[in-house]
Amino acid sequence: MIGIAEKKLEKAILSTLVYFDLWDFPLTAWEIYVYLYLPLDRDRKKISFFEIQESLQKSSYLKDRVGRKKGFYFLKQRGKIVEIRESRLLIARRKYQKALLFARIARFFPFVKMVAVCNTLAFSHSRFSSDLDFFVITSKARIWSARFFLIIFLSLLGWRPTKRRARDKICLSFWAAEDAPSLESLCVGQDDIYLKYWIASLVPVYDTGGVYSRFRRKNRWIKVSLPNTLFCSVHPIHRVKRLPRWRDGAGKICSFFWFDKMEKMVRFFQIRFMNDILKKQSQEKKGVILTQKILKFHIHDQRENIQKKYRALWKRVSKNEKISV
Repeated sequence: MIGIAEKKLEKAILSTLVYFDLWDFPLTAWEIYVYLYLPLDRDRKKISFFEIQESLQKSSYLKDRVGRKKGFYFLKQRGKIVEIRESRLLIARRKYQKALLFARIARFFPFVKMVAVCNTLAFSHSRFSSDLDFFVITSKARIWSARFFLIIFLSLLGWRPTKRRARDKICLSFWAAEDAPSLESLCVGQDDIYLKYWIASLVPVYDTGGVYSRFRRKNRWIKVSLPNTLFCSVHPIHRVKRLPRWRDGAGKICSFFWFDKMEKMVRFFQIRFMNDILKKQSQEKKGVILTQKILKFHIHDQRENIQKKYRALWKRVSKNEKISV
C-alpha cells in the first residue's frame, strides 16, 4: 500500500512535468529533482534524488502518465518534445555567444552591477526567432541612469527588438537596483509558479561585488516551493570576467560626479517619451512597474494565463485523460 508521502512525491513529480510541458521542455531525472515543485507543506521532509529515481522507476501511477525517451521524462504521448528540446538547445548555444558579447560590453557602462540571462534562453530552450532577454541589477539610486546609457547604446547599434524583427535582439525589460527588496511582492495570485521558476533559472553572465549572491539570499522564499533549486549552477555557462581595478575606480569617479539631480533628469526624460500604454499599465503594478528600485516592462504579462493553463492541464493529466499531442 502506498503511503501518503509517496503519493505526495508522485504528484509533485507529475505537476513538475506538467508545468514544463507548457514549454515543450522534457526533463531528465536530475532536472526533475532540481526543479521539483512542492506545495506549501510545513511538515514535509526533504526529498532526495534517489527517491525521485525510485519513484520514476517503480510508481505505477507515474508509469500510466509519464513517458521516457533518450533519458528525458515527459507526459504520455508527448514524446515529440524531446526532439524540440534538442533542436532548441543548438539554437540557444549560438544565441549565448551574443549574450556573452553584450555582457562584455555592458560591464563597461556605469552603474551596471549584474547582467543575467533569463526566460527561455536561461533554460537553453530558445526559438530561432526569439530575442535575448536579460535581467539587470544596478547601483542603488541609479537604475534610471543605467538604463538610459544602455538603451541609447543599443538603439545606436540597432540591437533593440522591433515589431518587424526581434531575432537575436537585446531585450532589457527587467531591472532592479541592488538595494531592491525581494521579488516576492511581484507575485500574481497565491502561487505564482512562473515567477518562482524565473528566479530559479536566472543565469548571471556578469556579476561584480557578490550582487547575485545577495539577490539569491533575498529571494530564498522560492525554496519553500522549490527546495532543491540550485539557481544557476545547472547551466555550465562561462561568466564574463570582472574588469580590472582601474575600471572600478573609474566607475566610482563616475558615481561621484553623477548627482541625484541627474538621476531625476534622466528618469523624467525616459518617462516623458515612454509609450502611453506602459504609463497606464504601471498603475496596476503587475506587468509594468516604474519605481526607483524596480523597472519591469512586460505589457503582455501572461502569468495569470499560464497559471490557468497549468491548472487545467494538471487536472486532465491527474485524471489520466488523453491530452493533445
